[in-house]
Amino acid sequence: MRAVTQIRSEALRATLDRALASGNHSELSAVLARSSHLPGPRPNLELAAAAGAALAAAGRRADSLIREFATLDADDGTPFVFLPMVAAYAHAAKFGPDPRVAARILETLGELGEDERSVVRRAVEDALAGAAPHFPGGVDAFVNALVPWCSSFSRGSVALGAIADKRVLDATHDEEALVAAIDAATATLEDAPRAKERDPGRRRLLEALPRTVTAAATSSRQVAEWLALRASTSRHADVRRALEEIVARLRTRGERKLERTAAATALDASAKEPRDPTLIREGMRGRGKKRRDR
Repeated sequence: MRAVTQIRSEALRATLDRALASGNHSELSAVLARSSHLPGPRPNLELAAAAGAALAAAGRRADSLIREFATLDADDGTPFVFLPMVAAYAHAAKFGPDPRVAARILETLGELGEDERSVVRRAVEDALAGAAPHFPGGVDAFVNALVPWCSSFSRGSVALGAIADKRVLDATHDEEALVAAIDAATATLEDAPRAKERDPGRRRLLEALPRTVTAAATSSRQVAEWLALRASTSRHADVRRALEEIVARLRTRGERKLERTAAATALDASAKEPRDPTLIREGMRGRGKKRRDR
């Protein structure tokens, strides 16, 4: 999954074997939590991937352990939140040639991707990106399978995070699938009712959009062209700000000059007309932001 794909510690391997043989998972849970680097900003994703791969390789013997880990209600600030992360890698490591099995695994990972714990969502993104080549049909089929996720806030942000991963983008040839995922996520934001504006999942999707589009536009001309087209049609304030951020990020990288210029021009051309100054009451503050130089 990542650089480490096997458990290198003989002691940990022995602990895992004992857990599988006895059905008692408390010792293994404690050992994994202790080595998780949690709480903290850099969870041990390499260990989570290695442990998940080992559990997946154990077959049905590990099913109950994986379910226990996946459903553990551990607080985000405790090291035991590492166990649902391991479960995410275990599920992703089971991707294989059977499309029906892969669909069930993807749904399970989708449920984990809706988790409110940030480190669990992070593990799901990383596990998905690492397992994408093993999805039936390869990476292109994997990206296509994530398009429906982009119709929801929580799953959409995880899908965009996985798609933006270099391991996925470098192996993607179906640019239309990239555009479909990004466009679906954008439509989800634009079509959401005002009552959802403070939804945490919506905020995460809105934050994921610039990162993903910037990364995808760098490698995909169709995504870059989508950016210019969307800039000319979007009227949603938050989405327009996200598009402006994408243009700024591409400029900083020195990428896609033609398309980003077209997007910037389209955003300016489609901006709302300034308010009639005769209608502004004395003492009212102007809320419009000054246009940044593109």
